[in-house]
Amino acid sequence: MKKHALPGLEEWTDFDRAAHVLIHSLGWTQSQRVDGPDARVGSFSKDNLHFWLVFDDVMGMALKCESDDSNLSEVGDAILSALNYDKRGNVR
Repeated sequence: MKKHALPGLEEWTDFDRAAHVLIHSLGWTQSQRVDGPDARVGSFSKDNLHFWLVFDDVMGMALKCESDDSNLSEVGDAILSALNYDKRGNVR
């Protein structure tokens, strides 16, 4: 499984902000969402690509995918940029 961390997105509410960017700015479709007591997971797809946006209280935010066809770092960088973070999670 491929994984790409999203540094700087460390709060529970950052999940909603990242999901909003994926849907409204980057054109991804959310097909599922699960909110648990210590984690949130959303399933997203676009152009036959599929990945999960995952937030965990301990591990923070990340994109995860089972396919080698997706470029998680490109999507992750686009999310960070739209939320005014650099690649290291620093606010611009």
